[in-house]
Amino acid sequence: MAKTVEKILQLFKWRNVTCLNGGEKNNKGECRCQKYYTGPECQYIQCLYGGTVILPENKSCLCPDEYHYRGKHCETILCENGGKDNGQGGCDCLPDWYNGQFCQYYSSPWIILFSCLGLFITVIAFVCIACRLQNWFCSLSDITTFSDCCRNQSCHSQSHPLSVYSSQSVPTAYERRPLYSNKRFTFDREENAIPLPSTSSDTYIAVMPEYPETPPPSYEAAVRNESLQAS
Repeated sequence: MAKTVEKILQLFKWRNVTCLNGGEKNNKGECRCQKYYTGPECQYIQCLYGGTVILPENKSCLCPDEYHYRGKHCETILCENGGKDNGQGGCDCLPDWYNGQFCQYYSSPWIILFSCLGLFITVIAFVCIACRLQNWFCSLSDITTFSDCCRNQSCHSQSHPLSVYSSQSVPTAYERRPLYSNKRFTFDREENAIPLPSTSSDTYIAVMPEYPETPPPSYEAAVRNESLQAS
């Protein structure tokens, strides 16, 4: 008699139990809950990795890090930089490259390497810009003054076929020798130069004087002519 009453009560219990959140009844009238749900009727939600249940709805979880933990139960982990979920609330990172719980940080050696590389590129860019600015100022000084940066004649050859010099900074005869050693040319500013049309009145262009086409007489002929003129 007692067993019959117990079976009748279990039958009524089986009929009255309602399984929530996708739970299913078994032969005993109990609910078999889905993953991350508990309770006699599967009415309680489970939050993973430190997540908390949002009350009073009790239907979703508030994750501790909403960027790296996602999902209704905070069950999905977002790993950065090629990391993989290790099933323990963190990520397995690429060795010697990244570290951190979610592989969000570079390893220290790579940070130093990238910093040095960035500094090197910055220095090279600064040197290139400085050289271009120097050439630009050098080309400007080619019109007004003979700047020290143009003494190698590289700037003059770019802007004018003839060298332009200022009376305040005329090169010496030793500096002019490689240019006119085979032309018997003298650099007399007052006789062999003409003013350059410019805002500065003391700027000149070198002009080569004309010479006779016949060669000069020999020493003996010159002495003989001088003695004849004296007599």
